[in-house]
Amino acid sequence: ARVRTSEARLAAARRRIDSLTTGSDSLRAALTSYTSTIADLQGLVESQKTTIQTLTDQVGSLTQQNVQLTQAKKELEDTVGAMEERENEVFYVIGSKKELMDRGVITQEGGTRFLIFTRTGETLVPARVLDPAQFTQADKRTLTEIAMPKSDKEYRIVSRHDLAYAEATTMKNGKFKGTLKIMDPQSFWKPSKFLIIVEN
Repeated sequence: ARVRTSEARLAAARRRIDSLTTGSDSLRAALTSYTSTIADLQGLVESQKTTIQTLTDQVGSLTQQNVQLTQAKKELEDTVGAMEERENEVFYVIGSKKELMDRGVITQEGGTRFLIFTRTGETLVPARVLDPAQFTQADKRTLTEIAMPKSDKEYRIVSRHDLAYAEATTMKNGKFKGTLKIMDPQSFWKPSKFLIIVEN
């Protein structure tokens, strides 16, 4: 706006000079004054144009920085989101002893041999290496209940998860029936991301 105002004043001054004659000293003095004014206005206009260009360049630079910051923020949010997903992902599997052993999910440890072909006192434990593909993946923030396949059968947890942080329709001596309700997800899943439930 200032540039437009200055240019208008400059044009008006030129028109006035054109209408004057150079026949008197007063007119020559006025001509000199207007010429000086024109030069000043031209300098002001050029200065303002330079300032505008500088500000335009700064705006462009800040806009580019803003784009970069927006992109960096999005990448950070994506990274944090992915970390949260990994932090909250859990896995569970339910099956018979034979099925889970065949799938390499559990194994037997300890015990003593009785006669030739029989071992007693063996304990079911999770396999040393667990394959997530053998499990159902879930988010512990939303997984509040796990329904057992057979409501009339008893189940027990082979992994290190504590039933103190869960409830079921029937629960006794580490065995339960019905739907397993997880009451405290953080505490329940703390020992392991892999929950292994065996049909008794």
